[in-house]
Amino acid sequence: MTAIYASLGSLPIELVYRILDNLDDLTIVMSLRNVCSRLNLIIDTYHRYQTLTMLNIANLRWKTQGLPCLYNLLLNNTILVTLDLSYNRIGDEGTWFLANALKNNKVLISLNLAKNDIGFNGAQYLADALRENTTLGAIVLEFNNIGSQGTEYLVHALNHNRSLNILNLRQNKISADGVKYLSQALQNNETLKTLVFDLNHIGQQGTQYLADGLENNKALTTIQLGYNAIGVEGTKLLSNALQKNTTLSTLALEVNHIGYEGVKYLANALEKNKTLAVLNLRWNQIGNQGAQYLANALQNNTMLTTLNIMMNDIDSKGVKHLTDALQNNKTLMTLYFGGNKIGLLGAQFLADLLKTNTAITELMLEGDGLGDRGTQYLANALENNNTLIALNLQENGVSDEGAHCLANALKINAKLEVLNLSRNKIRFPGLLNLVNALKYNTTLMILNLQSNSIDDDQVVRQLANNLGKDANRVFW
Repeated sequence: MTAIYASLGSLPIELVYRILDNLDDLTIVMSLRNVCSRLNLIIDTYHRYQTLTMLNIANLRWKTQGLPCLYNLLLNNTILVTLDLSYNRIGDEGTWFLANALKNNKVLISLNLAKNDIGFNGAQYLADALRENTTLGAIVLEFNNIGSQGTEYLVHALNHNRSLNILNLRQNKISADGVKYLSQALQNNETLKTLVFDLNHIGQQGTQYLADGLENNKALTTIQLGYNAIGVEGTKLLSNALQKNTTLSTLALEVNHIGYEGVKYLANALEKNKTLAVLNLRWNQIGNQGAQYLANALQNNTMLTTLNIMMNDIDSKGVKHLTDALQNNKTLMTLYFGGNKIGLLGAQFLADLLKTNTAITELMLEGDGLGDRGTQYLANALENNNTLIALNLQENGVSDEGAHCLANALKINAKLEVLNLSRNKIRFPGLLNLVNALKYNTTLMILNLQSNSIDDDQVVRQLANNLGKDANRVFW
């Protein structure tokens, strides 16, 4: 093999370039670099290598013998800024090689190590590297069984590191003790902007520690806490922190058993908080009462731009509370309302809102039981709406009748760019109406018609042929 590499290094430069043209990026950077100085010089001038700033080597299940190559790559490479090593199970031994290279690497900005079984030992190696590394800005460590001990190592590193601004610790079996360490770091850290902490089941005690850290933190803008068994009391603690925090702009709390009681605390915080722009409360059983609390907050809040309340047992009564509040709200632009079975009456309330609201640009209503009549209400509203850009009506039992109404609206509407009608019951006549409407509409860029009531490939081809130049706007 050495003789082969030596022969390659002695070939004319143009011939080596042609050989490199037929090799993938991984082979070039991992197998050909550092074979000999001449080959390095040739590779350095090769156009693909000069522009290689991202390398994806995920899911290759590396063996131990490949780790020194990885070490050499990071130690000598001067252009690679993004490296994806996810799902390789390199273990703590592989992490040791990686961490040692990171201590001296001056260019890598983003590193994905998801699902690599690095454990708390691997976390310690990375923590040691983060104390010395001055360029790494984002690291993904989800699904690695780091635990609270590994979190402690990383937290100590955060006290010294001044470059890391994104840390993903999703599903790492981190208990309340681990959150306690993290909370202490948050009170002093001035660089970490995004913390992903879903699926760690920190409970009320862990939430208490986290809330303490957020009260005084001046840097964190995004935190994801889904699936953490926070509950009503934990939500109360976070809400109290929100009233004092002045930097957090995105808070994700999906699937935390918050209920309407927890939402009441959040709503009170929203009336005082001046920075939170995105709130995700998906699947928290807030019901109509919780919707009313949020509606009360939205009447006064001027910061929230995105609200996700999907799958929350909200019916038309809850819709009425929210649409009444949004009549005067000028800041909420994106509303995720799917999976709430709002029905015909709820659709009517939303349609009435769209006729007057000038702020909402994205409305997500998948799986809301709208049917054809509910769709008709929305279609009528679209004829006069000049704000909405994206509308998701996936899985709403829409048939040809509803499609016909939407087609008529598309001939008039000059603002909508994305319409999702996938997983409905639209047959050939309804699909044909929608396709023909595109001849009059110049703004809709994406029309999703996938998984409707048509399985005949010949019919699909006929519809596609009817589209002509608009074919790239429709997804079947």
